[in-house]
Amino acid sequence: FDRAQATLSSLAIYNKQAAQAASTAAARDFRTARRWIVGIVALALVVGIAIALAVAAAIGTPVRRMVDFANALAAGDTSREVAVDGRDEIAELGRALNGVVAAEREMAAAAERLAAGDTAHMVEPRGDHDTLGQTFAALGCTLARVVGEVGGLVEAARAGDLTVRGEADSFEGAYRDLVLGVNATLDAMAAPIAEAEQVLSR
Repeated sequence: FDRAQATLSSLAIYNKQAAQAASTAAARDFRTARRWIVGIVALALVVGIAIALAVAAAIGTPVRRMVDFANALAAGDTSREVAVDGRDEIAELGRALNGVVAAEREMAAAAERLAAGDTAHMVEPRGDHDTLGQTFAALGCTLARVVGEVGGLVEAARAGDLTVRGEADSFEGAYRDLVLGVNATLDAMAAPIAEAEQVLSR
């Protein structure tokens, strides 16, 4: 019995030591795993921040450049263009802004031609929604009609026919007033001539 009791005591001591060893190993493994997890999470955070900063710089810089460009364009500066490189959305935006600049330059050139009296080169609207282009085209047509109407009156007067009058009602605003003014001028010129003819015919 004493021998069995001693054996059981030895087994109990062994089991206790084994349990302590296993507990120590488990605690050590846990600390090691925790250090690895913390290290991996920290590395992932550093890599994520680096990637975020790189992406922000890659996107933010061209976007800021295009915002500056758009502000200059809104202020009427059509001398600049966006440097476009690539096929991503940023590059597509740059190409679209350059298209807006090209259209603005075309409208400016058309305005300069109209201001110089050139009504032969009409503006072609770029589509049904091109309000500015359609307005410029209508302006060019109206100016051409006014020039033609007044020019016809001048030619008739040069030929000695002071009975021709312009169709003022086919125009609006200042253009109508201009034709009416020319008609009134012709009336003022024709009246004394008609009176002189009546005197001479007596």
